[in-house]
Amino acid sequence: MAYPIWLTPAGDLGIVPEGEYYQYALDAYDTSGGTLVYSKLSGTLPPGLQIIQATGVLQGIPIST
Repeated sequence: MAYPIWLTPAGDLGIVPEGEYYQYALDAYDTSGGTLVYSKLSGTLPPGLQIIQATGVLQGIPIST
């Protein structure tokens, strides 16, 4: 089984301003040529943010609860 290679550098996503639209593209490459599905493995995202599984885009308008 081949594992995907991350193209997005590891690290901090920076400051995500509350109440403002935010978008960050996550990118990886499947060395076996398969289709990638992006998902959160652990932790929680701020309310209002989501990962689009097909594209790997983290997007939304974060809100404080």
